Amino acid sequence: MPREITIDDLDKNLIERTHEIFKRRSGDFIKFKLRTTKTLYTVKASIEEADEVEKKINSLSNIEITSE
Repeated sequence: MPREITIDDLDKNLIERTHEIFKRRSGDFIKFKLRTTKTLYTVKASIEEADEVEKKINSLSNIEITSE
């Protein structure tokens, strides 16, 4: 089962353990899916917050974010 986390829970440790990142738009929000070896983490963000999340991920990692 995936674990839903908040934007504040995104930290360097979690992003460093991530192998793949997917981004999916659904209605009024964008969902980021971060795949680690054991768990799939999801982060829901409004369209305005999505840029902030993407910048945070890109600043902490060099993993490419793919759209689903």
